[in-house]
Amino acid sequence: MKILILELLCLSLLSGCVSAKEAECYNTSKALITDLYDKFPINGDEVVENKNRKTLSNFFDKNLTNLLIKDQECSKRNNGVCNIDFNILIHSQDTPNKYKILQDTDNLVTVKVEYHQYSEFINFVINKESSCKKIGNIKYDDRSDLIKMLRK
Repeated sequence: MKILILELLCLSLLSGCVSAKEAECYNTSKALITDLYDKFPINGDEVVENKNRKTLSNFFDKNLTNLLIKDQECSKRNNGVCNIDFNILIHSQDTPNKYKILQDTDNLVTVKVEYHQYSEFINFVINKESSCKKIGNIKYDDRSDLIKMLRK
C-alpha cells in the first residue's frame, strides 16, 4: 500500500511538471519574430492581438501586453472595435501574398509584407524583459505605431 501511494505521489508530481508550461523565452530578435509569424500565419484566421494575456506576454513586453488586453476589454464593452481594426502583424485586414524578414538586429526586426499592388514595411522594436526578447512596439509605413494607436 505504501508503494502504491508513493507511486501515485511521484506520478502526480511528474505530471504537474509536464503540464506546467513556462512562458517562452526568446534569445534573439529574429527567433521571436519568426515564431510569432509561424504561430499566427498571415493567411490564418487567428490573430495574435485577440489572444489571452499569457499568450501575448510570450511575444510582447509588459506595457504592450497591458495595452492589448485593455483594447480587448474596450472592444467587449462596446460590442465591436476599439482602437485596432486590423491584423497587427500585417497592418491590414487583407491577406498578403507573403512576408519576409529583411533585417534583424538586437533591437529591431524589419518585415516586408507583400500584397498584389504594394508592399508594407513593418518594424518591430525589440526590448529585453528579464533575459528574454519581447516586442515593445510595432511601427508601420504610414508612420503610425501600435502604442500610439492603443493609447487613444
